[in-house]
Amino acid sequence: SSVALGKANQAAAERGLHIETVQADLFKHDLGREKWDLVTNIYFNPSIYIFDRLMGAVRPGGYILVEGYGSEHQGSGPLDMVTHTFSRIMMWAPFFIVLIILYEVVMRYFFAAATLWVNEMSLWIAGGIYLSAGLYAMLQRSHIRIFIIYDMAPLWLRRVFDLLSTLCVGIFAFSVIWGGFGEAKAKFWRWETFGTAFDPPIPATNKPLILTMLLFLGLQAVSNLVRDWPAAAWVRKLFDVFVSVVIVGLASTAAYRLFIVPPEGNAVPLRWQIGIGSFLGGAVLLVIYGLIRDFNKTPTPISEMDEIEEEVQIIKGQVDGQPEIPDEILTGTPPKDND
Repeated sequence: SSVALGKANQAAAERGLHIETVQADLFKHDLGREKWDLVTNIYFNPSIYIFDRLMGAVRPGGYILVEGYGSEHQGSGPLDMVTHTFSRIMMWAPFFIVLIILYEVVMRYFFAAATLWVNEMSLWIAGGIYLSAGLYAMLQRSHIRIFIIYDMAPLWLRRVFDLLSTLCVGIFAFSVIWGGFGEAKAKFWRWETFGTAFDPPIPATNKPLILTMLLFLGLQAVSNLVRDWPAAAWVRKLFDVFVSVVIVGLASTAAYRLFIVPPEGNAVPLRWQIGIGSFLGGAVLLVIYGLIRDFNKTPTPISEMDEIEEEVQIIKGQVDGQPEIPDEILTGTPPKDND
């Protein structure tokens, strides 16, 4: 960006250096031959077809810096299975919101027949999207992090930071669940609605959903910690069994209270009981399947280098018939001087 180039020029000037910077479209700009000490590229894969030009434009000893994006991390084990599956389902919800808002616009402005339900339905679904997005981000390790100090710390101190961050997530999740459980329980059993013309049961559904997602968020943070260090196999297996017992136990208790011995004053409609029961049953099946499938599977720790190595393999498969790209350039590892 122009801001980054401006900072680079400023930093060079402070050191008494002169640098020439250009912001341009690499597909259209005349790069020249052996002209640049550094070429940076934000979207790498689309530029694979001009990589020979990029290599020719860099002086001997220069660098090509690329930024790419790795593929989705599906995880392993029972908890990752549940998180990934339901998050992928919720990814279709924004499309549904777009459709109903489009319907509202057409009905309102073309037929003068505005709806009562579209706005509140979109708010209702958006709440679920927001919650599931946070859980999915935890699975992908994609929450924003300030890692300047973390990257400078030795390995043992990084472990301490990891433990502290996981502990903070767990304390937060526990505190909100502890403080909000009674209210969420009351709203659900009396099936509290929004109090409008459409009157959806937003309080009765979203309040328990918040606590459910926080429970999964806390468990997911611990799961990431166990898999990213990585821990000994018995620790991972013990955690997976523990998570499976917790989820199956909670789902069974919820189903028992919902269908067998509902509390006095239960106002949950039958169709919602069936839907919630289906959700609980699906979660249990996913947990059991994930536990059996990955019980003896050693998870691959998530590392930022994984994305680079993955892109290297993709790029190498795309450069047939083009000049060979040195591994030093593909992996971002500068060549060492031969002293």
